[in-house]
Amino acid sequence: MKKRVIPAIFLAACIIFTGCSNKNVAKVNDTEISKDDFETTKNIVAVINEYNTGKSLEDMSEEELSDFDSEIITFMIDRRLISQKAIENGINVSSEESSTRAGSIKEGLESNTILKEKLSKKGITEQELENFATEDILSEKYREAFDNSQNVKESDISEYYNTHSEEFEQEYVEASHILISTINNDGTAMSEEQKKEKRELANQIAEKAKNGEDFSTLAKQYSDDKKTGANGGNLGFFKKSDKDSAFTGKVFELKKGEISDVIETNSGYEIVKVTNRKTEKSALNKEKENIKKSILDDRYIKHLEELEKDADIKIF
Repeated sequence: MKKRVIPAIFLAACIIFTGCSNKNVAKVNDTEISKDDFETTKNIVAVINEYNTGKSLEDMSEEELSDFDSEIITFMIDRRLISQKAIENGINVSSEESSTRAGSIKEGLESNTILKEKLSKKGITEQELENFATEDILSEKYREAFDNSQNVKESDISEYYNTHSEEFEQEYVEASHILISTINNDGTAMSEEQKKEKRELANQIAEKAKNGEDFSTLAKQYSDDKKTGANGGNLGFFKKSDKDSAFTGKVFELKKGEISDVIETNSGYEIVKVTNRKTEKSALNKEKENIKKSILDDRYIKHLEELEKDADIKIF
């Protein structure tokens, strides 16, 4: 959801703390957004959000709840405005489309027993889900029509590529490691006592490496990764997404030539030495579709801002 902070937060404060006297919370041109509409949309989005992230309203702090209310009203204003413009431009949604989308939303949510209960407890009706789905589809169709109306030229793509270089740069490190495994030969995890012994061994090896003993020799002698150990522990170049985040999170903080403390991973305990670093820029041809999408996203956001500027939007 796109967030317009000042009016949305003002509204959230009105809803949560003082209670608005008006039966409506906002008006978009001639379309009113009632308190009931707000609560219904909030409940639907909350359950969908919990389905996607596992975080419920009950898990949120007071500040997070206030922000959530702010985002909901902003979300509703944007959708009402887009729906109005879509209909003005001859874009329609059939009852069958709305019913099918609403059914898909409900089916997905009700696959989770807890969310099914929440959906029922909040009293969300089939019609309310269909109304929500209708605006969903109108928004998608309007965006599709907008994208189709845009001419993204090769020169636009090249300019974006050249002026957003950092988006296409990928950092790599070359490193060697020593693995002290905490996995038994049958694939089961070692006992806590065994892990403690392995940790002590890893600490000793890390100390040897930091005191100047040859890392390659230590890898050949101690590493349980026999494939790389025979080659001095060399892992070659890799980027962050290539390996476990617990590993790369520590490794990418190291400078060239630096040796890590013991890193605990799913495989066991690892000591790493960074031997080189480099940054590579992805080729333009490889990024063209992503760049086109980014350009269209930027243009669409500007388009929505223009719509909002020209619209009569009131928050009560």
